[in-house]
Amino acid sequence: MPISFKPVRPCTLAAIAGVCSLAHAEPILGLVGTGSDGMGGTLAVNSAEVNYASSAGLIVVDPVGGYAGAPIGSAWIAPTPTNISDPPGSSFAATLTFDLTGFDPSTAVISGAAAADDGVFVQLNDGDSVFVAGAAALGDFTISDGFVSGINTITFSVGNSNIITFNPTALLVGRLSGTVEVPAPGPAAILLAGFVVCVNRRRG
Repeated sequence: MPISFKPVRPCTLAAIAGVCSLAHAEPILGLVGTGSDGMGGTLAVNSAEVNYASSAGLIVVDPVGGYAGAPIGSAWIAPTPTNISDPPGSSFAATLTFDLTGFDPSTAVISGAAAADDGVFVQLNDGDSVFVAGAAALGDFTISDGFVSGINTITFSVGNSNIITFNPTALLVGRLSGTVEVPAPGPAAILLAGFVVCVNRRRG
């Protein structure tokens, strides 16, 4: 007995196409520069840093001569005001966390720029640390792997030189942004959505 196939109704095809379009990239929330007030501006000098966590207790500071200019929405931060010399060879780390729950972490990409006195390494979660730049100019960086579902952490590790004379330390992170995709629905969800849409159209 020959097998016959009924053509797929246009409404089903339209519904399937609509559901498939749900897979798209969205901005990663929580990516802000150092010293950001979360609204596009910056915190006042000597205010406590509110987005980057550190055991050093970071504050917003005035950049000293020779420091890179801060991008809009970011400012230099440090454990102490930059008119105070920090111990030679000292270091501190600043961490920024963001949540990828409900997204596909394999599609995430983050880019930004950083500078530090005397140098900064960037690390995502437990991945490799990559040197970015010193204090005089911002260094661009891109992170495209190592993301996980749920909470992720970017660590900015700053080291101070062994100079005995006046020797402040500070960190600047700016132009930070990223995208990640919402997982595409599985075949069962697509077919179910097509069925529901067609039934509703028939009833209408």
